Amino acid sequence: VVDGDTITLGASGADLWNTLDEGRFVYKTLTGDGSITAKVESLSDVQAWAKAGVMIRANTDADSADAYTVTSAASGLTFQYRLQAATAAESDTGTRGDWADRNDRPVWVKVERVGNDFSGYVSVDGVTWEPSANNPQTIFMGTDTKIGLCVTSHDASLSTQAVLSNITTTGNDTGNWDVVEWGAGHPNNEAGSIYLRLADTTGKEQVIDHPDPQATLLETWDEWIVPLSDL
Repeated sequence: VVDGDTITLGASGADLWNTLDEGRFVYKTLTGDGSITAKVESLSDVQAWAKAGVMIRANTDADSADAYTVTSAASGLTFQYRLQAATAAESDTGTRGDWADRNDRPVWVKVERVGNDFSGYVSVDGVTWEPSANNPQTIFMGTDTKIGLCVTSHDASLSTQAVLSNITTTGNDTGNWDVVEWGAGHPNNEAGSIYLRLADTTGKEQVIDHPDPQATLLETWDEWIVPLSDL
């Protein structure tokens, strides 16, 4: 669900970990170097290692090489990575320091690619960034990668919900946001319409309805063009 610059993502899934990811990933294509940052406003505490954050991965395969910085429901902040496709994921768990005890939100997370070096960062204000003790990790990926937001409940029988805002990218990212799901049982929206409401300083309002009465069920990120003549 998109509301201005805020995205709400629900997901189930066993974990973003081991040799195969289970969760939800909203992404664009990144060519070359770049980064993504987001402010995780909230995350439902359905399991201590339910987590949400930002990710860069070689492709959308569930076993893809990847690097991601996440906040967990009750297990702190961490930078995690799969160095090669279909191999077990690793993390900075043994070197996190106070990251392991930081469960307060909102919190800012960032992952960055420079060549084949991938690094994770966190911040309390989105200005001053703290690097992971395990930066950088060398992960060989192609020129084109996938960059975006990731969520998992860490329990395939449960669903979690994350609210993320202030999403920014650097580098050459292209295309509309798209979504991929790994695993089953992810929560979906109920059918419903969406609308745009604009108001001026005098209190006059104009409401524009999306042309699709079941817009909440759209599975791809589509541009909605509203002619000025409608306002």
